[in-house]
Amino acid sequence: CKVARYDAHYRNLGHVKNMGGLGAHSDEDYETLKQFVEKPSTCKDTLQLHCVETCFGCRSLKPPVKLVVFDFDETLTLATFMPVQKSFAEQMDWSASELEGTEWSEADLLLYNFESPFLQGSRVLKLRSLLEDLKQRCALAVLSRSESGAISVLNLLKLAGLADFFCAIWTMPSSRSCGAYRTESAWDSFDPPVLEVDDHKADLLQHVVENPKRWFPQLCLAEAGQYQDLLFLRPESVVLVDDERANFSSTASNAQVLRYCKVARYDEVYRNCGPLNQ
Repeated sequence: CKVARYDAHYRNLGHVKNMGGLGAHSDEDYETLKQFVEKPSTCKDTLQLHCVETCFGCRSLKPPVKLVVFDFDETLTLATFMPVQKSFAEQMDWSASELEGTEWSEADLLLYNFESPFLQGSRVLKLRSLLEDLKQRCALAVLSRSESGAISVLNLLKLAGLADFFCAIWTMPSSRSCGAYRTESAWDSFDPPVLEVDDHKADLLQHVVENPKRWFPQLCLAEAGQYQDLLFLRPESVVLVDDERANFSSTASNAQVLRYCKVARYDEVYRNCGPLNQ
């Protein structure tokens, strides 16, 4: 039974982080715990997405979401497998034909990275449908800790037909290119100010809100019109979709993602890879 954690202004102590307490916010906690002890089999782990809007000043005004940022590894992918070719990480015009004679085929990369063996139907098609719908409402971006860099992430998304739903890809400190952005006609690389912010996703997204032109080069181009909403971001305008709970709040800087979706983590025997953790 997971007790809720929260940040709050507490009595005369001011703002206190990571508070808790069974029954602190809901009297239903007591009955819920009793019911679980009596019939634990009724509370199976569902492994579903958990979405949260935290408390913030203008919450009652229901401000719209303007940007949804997706983690890549174990969020867009189930598990991540990359070709080892140098060209895959460095060339935006990389072609799947370069996989010939290697350990990976295009079909296997799609299968192992994106398709779920746990449900019926194509997960890739479901992701495309989701992203198409979200793209009509707000801008989409990818923020990953991929050591392979932004171009590797881009090329894997291209294989799945998912790349063009996003307007930017950022990878946190990497020896390779850390940024890619999409114009109306093509993708191009750029150097986002990743090294100027603390090494935490909450800090990075705070910097995005405060400096959108540095993270979205499109805003400095003639086609900036379709991205105008990104010029007026606020912390509550951004949703982070991620499988790591620690990415939603930084204990070092107190930066916090106000709206987020937590993707379920699990250990499972995966295809012919054997048991995979998280």
